[in-house]
Amino acid sequence: MEALYHLIGPNGMWIGFLVSCIFSMIVIVIGVKIIQRRESKYSGLFFVEEELVHKTKNFVLTDNDMDARNECLRHLKDLNADDLFCDNVNKVFDVIFDTNEHGTYVEVLVIDYLDNIHVDIKYDGEQENLEHLKHNFPEGLLKYAEVLGFNTIEYVMDKS
Repeated sequence: MEALYHLIGPNGMWIGFLVSCIFSMIVIVIGVKIIQRRESKYSGLFFVEEELVHKTKNFVLTDNDMDARNECLRHLKDLNADDLFCDNVNKVFDVIFDTNEHGTYVEVLVIDYLDNIHVDIKYDGEQENLEHLKHNFPEGLLKYAEVLGFNTIEYVMDKS
């Protein structure tokens, strides 16, 4: 490293960092373009499936915003989700807001796949709040996880 310093000087090291970043970005862009040519269903730098973009909807709920909750449930109805599925989603919201302190934010991601509907719910509650949900729903109905301090719940309805 010291030989490189004597060869190109103090500014040359900073130029080397810049060149390495630019080179890395070029390699990434070329790699993305190659993959997109082989797999046309993906788009963008993050390989998002194009057909899912318009089938995905995100909601942010709070305990005192019933309009957002109703909009989420209406969207599920528009996707032809059955009444039991919608009632269970609403019950999940009730349990989350009843067992967490006022002002808890809940992020809901609804994805309409060809054969099922996924509802992914994330919120920043304690691990013990997931236990309340486990006691209110039959085993195997919901998938639970705690990821990076967020409680995550996945609920899937098959369309068949």
